[in-house]
Amino acid sequence: MKRIGANDGLVAYENRTPAQAAFASLGAALGAMPAVGVEAAFREMRKHFSQDDVEWLAHFVGGMGYLNTFNDMLGTALEEGLVNDAATSQLKSTGWDTGRLEVRKPVDKLQEV
Repeated sequence: MKRIGANDGLVAYENRTPAQAAFASLGAALGAMPAVGVEAAFREMRKHFSQDDVEWLAHFVGGMGYLNTFNDMLGTALEEGLVNDAATSQLKSTGWDTGRLEVRKPVDKLQEV
């Protein structure tokens, strides 16, 4: 989130607006296996967003979940900056690490094939 401009206050759960908290809860519900609390999360989302926005945000969460799973399956290398951001953010307290994924330095320009 920091990479797209979020500050520590927005990333910290206790500083989220009710709408942001509802979106985070929806993401958690849709990402759980099996999915739990989805109906309650959608009800809460509808208090803060239009039906069209709720659907768009749910598709966004699903798309990101698919990409995360797909990249994990392929063993896609993580960018060093992203890993450093995650390691110094709220993920640090969860014990998160890169697991089996390789960490690479960012590419400054396209390499010739």
